[in-house]
Amino acid sequence: MTTSSPSARGPEGAWLWGPVPDLLLGCGIGYAVFVAVFVGFDAAWAGGAAPVAIAFLGLAVNTPHYGATLKRVYEQAADRRRYVFFTVYVTLALALLLVAGLHVVWIGSALITLYISWSPWHFAGQNYGLALMFLRRRGVEVTPLAKRLLYTSFVCSFLLVLLLAHGPIQALGIFPVPSFEREVYGFLSLGLPELPTRIAIVATGLGYVASLVGALAIFLRRARPALLAPALCLVALQAMWFSVPAALAATGRLTFTSFALSSVWISFAHSLQYLWITSYYARRSDASLRVPGYLLRTLAWGSAVTVLPALLLAPALLGTVSFHAGLAILVFAVVNVHHFVLDGAIWKLRDGRVASVLLRDGGDLPPDTGARSGFGRRVVYAVGAVCAGVAFAGLWENQFGVIAALERGDLSRVERATERLTWLGRESHAVHHELGRKYAAREDWERARSHFLRSLEIQPSPQGWYHLGLVRARTGDPTGARQALDRALALDPEHLASLALLAQVSREQGDLASEREALERATVLAPADHELSARLVRARHEASRREAP
Repeated sequence: MTTSSPSARGPEGAWLWGPVPDLLLGCGIGYAVFVAVFVGFDAAWAGGAAPVAIAFLGLAVNTPHYGATLKRVYEQAADRRRYVFFTVYVTLALALLLVAGLHVVWIGSALITLYISWSPWHFAGQNYGLALMFLRRRGVEVTPLAKRLLYTSFVCSFLLVLLLAHGPIQALGIFPVPSFEREVYGFLSLGLPELPTRIAIVATGLGYVASLVGALAIFLRRARPALLAPALCLVALQAMWFSVPAALAATGRLTFTSFALSSVWISFAHSLQYLWITSYYARRSDASLRVPGYLLRTLAWGSAVTVLPALLLAPALLGTVSFHAGLAILVFAVVNVHHFVLDGAIWKLRDGRVASVLLRDGGDLPPDTGARSGFGRRVVYAVGAVCAGVAFAGLWENQFGVIAALERGDLSRVERATERLTWLGRESHAVHHELGRKYAAREDWERARSHFLRSLEIQPSPQGWYHLGLVRARTGDPTGARQALDRALALDPEHLASLALLAQVSREQGDLASEREALERATVLAPADHELSARLVRARHEASRREAP
């Protein structure tokens, strides 16, 4: 796609793909329209097609956006040599940290914390770079002062959400964090004290406003608003994503209850933005490239890097943590950190090849003749295609074979989906636990016991041991019930349901001392529970009567 130079002031020289796709995808107007349309249908949207849409949009949009970077860096010989530090050494270091995180919880939590803390800057940096690109393409003079002020505004926007995340407010809702059953790993907050954090938030907010106003004042003196329109849209997009939500969260006026404003849509908008710019760069590097084929290849690359590690590190092969209990979010975090590192290395506007495409529009670039061999490419795309199939099948079975089937009570369909998900390395302890509860409600004790045991094999939990103890108690196995309840209380000494059931089982066995001890612990946790209090009074009365001469 050949465009005129910026000096010609032609419409093609001012845009990449054209005004409509550039404004919708690159400058965020499409995201703003989405929010404006769907915020009114928030309840129906969140309870209807949203979970399915999120799952499959993630595969169709987010996954290729990882692949776009990998394809550029690893598929061309010149780029592989140029970025060898990042493509080899940093990649190996992150792979080792991923494996270590499966065995050392704090390492895994640190990687997830790094991802959550870095991701707003990754988004802000992309918005800043695109704003600068549009200013220069449209012939707007960018003075050193204006550039520093504009950059400062994006930095302040990022710092606002970082302070919120690590301060007392803990407003993680404005971060693009996926929803996984994170029972193994957690977010390691810096625990910033409240008063200094709030002072820093106010100072950063003032710095954001002042730097933004200063930059806009300089640009408006040097160019007509029409020339600034794309950059202004990106500034507004940054404010919508982080600055405004951060300000509302800091004042307690935002609770993140609106699904249409969920951070997941920010992640999709960023990924579309990324594919929009990378596909343009790829097309300029290869005039014969067709965008649909390019997107399929990026899907293969992205699927390979997001799916293959989770398959290899599943408990059935090399790992120790199941997919839903922590492996998925850990792989997701490491993949993103790797993406952040590569992205920061390869997309620099001062880079000659990048600048000639994104800034100067100097015609199509000669392709890299040192690309990976045909055999190597076929291997990569074959593996990526298989991984994409695994990801699609996993999403399909989870959405329609587990979630939808549980809602309609079709447990046989859930059983079949669970078997298939096991083959895909995505067996879930939570699904087995839910099946156990469903079968227990039907008094199908054998199946309930089987699923609770499998749930505990995958991921031990107080709830799992409690329900197994409940099944054993209902089927005349008080000794087994007490063993299960002891395991539950070993994991969580304050698990109220386990204490209450332990008291009941101890009474049935004639162990009144254990009954009284369990009830005393339970009533401390739930002093307003009159039934527990009455049981404790009765147990103490019986104990005193037995002790009386």
